[in-house]
Amino acid sequence: MADIFVSYSQKDRTRVKQLVDALTAEGYAVWWDLEIRAGESFDERIESMLEQVYCVVGVWSNNSVKSRWVRAESAWAKALGRDFFAMVLGTPKPRMAR
Repeated sequence: MADIFVSYSQKDRTRVKQLVDALTAEGYAVWWDLEIRAGESFDERIESMLEQVYCVVGVWSNNSVKSRWVRAESAWAKALGRDFFAMVLGTPKPRMAR
């Protein structure tokens, strides 16, 4: 089981890998989409992981604020009552429905 789910745009993968590496070095079990296997149902796997983790780190960037997946992951995390921490990469957090 993972401790932290990282939500991000794949366009930011290189920068996000640094975050994942740092969290892992601190002893956290981190889940991000590189762990999805070929043929696996993407949305089912993501939702399953969101149900298991303690918190979600959303990496907001010019790329991720346009991503339907990042927005959906944020909404799922909120619906599941997960703590959500935002890391901003040069862009303001998008407005979310209340």
